[in-house]
Amino acid sequence: GWAGLKLALEGWSGFAEQVLHREDWGFHLGQTLFLGLTAIIFVLGLVYAIRKAPSKH
Repeated sequence: GWAGLKLALEGWSGFAEQVLHREDWGFHLGQTLFLGLTAIIFVLGLVYAIRKAPSKH
């Protein structure tokens, strides 16, 4: 659930920081592409977490 999503986001943030600190990688990716991929992964993770959460009906 949310704990898994939090872990995934923290892992992605750590990876993103590593990439951004390596300037040679950061410029190859391109900031727009990088932000787009980050947004897509975040949204997919969010949708997955919400769908996996036990429904309260």
